[in-house]
Amino acid sequence: MKSINIAFFLLLPPSALAIKCGRPLTTACLGDTDIRYDPDSSNSAIDQDPVWRRMQGLFRGEGQVRFEINFGPVPATPSDNIVTLPFTVFWNFTTVGSRQYSREYAIYFGNIRPPSHRNAFSTTTYEKDGTVIFLPTVLTYSNNSEVTLLVKPSEMSRSYPVDNNTVYFTGPTSTDLVGLQSSTQVCLDDGCNQIHATSDSFVPINGTIERNFAIEVSYTRINTKEEFFSQINATYIANNVPEGQQIPPSEDPCALGLCPTEEQWCQSDPNCSESPYQEPPASVKPGAIA
Repeated sequence: MKSINIAFFLLLPPSALAIKCGRPLTTACLGDTDIRYDPDSSNSAIDQDPVWRRMQGLFRGEGQVRFEINFGPVPATPSDNIVTLPFTVFWNFTTVGSRQYSREYAIYFGNIRPPSHRNAFSTTTYEKDGTVIFLPTVLTYSNNSEVTLLVKPSEMSRSYPVDNNTVYFTGPTSTDLVGLQSSTQVCLDDGCNQIHATSDSFVPINGTIERNFAIEVSYTRINTKEEFFSQINATYIANNVPEGQQIPPSEDPCALGLCPTEEQWCQSDPNCSESPYQEPPASVKPGAIA
């Protein structure tokens, strides 16, 4: 192979001296073997893992939350002190590029407590492995009469695709960041028209870490937004929810003005922030310069 005369490089302007990796005479690009360094690799959640495409859509869930009457430990075995609260939840889950929007309406049996509404926002990560990290989440009770900001730092709350059917979530408890939340969602059929979800919360109780809430929900897909809204309104009526407590259904996750600002999104969103994984400077292969 004919070698390159170094005098040629000395005559070039500085801008021309930037050496690109992956050329015949330069070192290989790190992005060829490590997707984190590949600038052309997609930041889209559904491109990174198929489970996000499968779980998109509108769902109705029937579930129950179990807790101890004095907010003590919730054991795995039956106990007279455990309260079971049934509820119906409507879930709208949307993925747009690197961003995910999750909106839930929970309506409790017999309106034993006011309906609640939760928005959750997440983005893919610089790892480009399908994992998503969460922005601060907002929970609303009783038609916006009470709003609680649930602080969930993005680096602490994450969802991980396990396989084509399963997503696992872990993060701190919503209020004081002392405990731990853990949740699993599993598609039960090829079309992911049925999803089963379990969720547990663990906090310090009398010096030990104990489970204080256990939630289980079975979801069924709803095919149209018209049916989704109709079922929400029908469930309000069936459970005698006063109009003043009803949270108006909407397909827009930002309808109540609770979405993050673009600046907040870009603290985590890899599409509008700089990745720490940058291709290192390339060099000429040994022996290429005489």
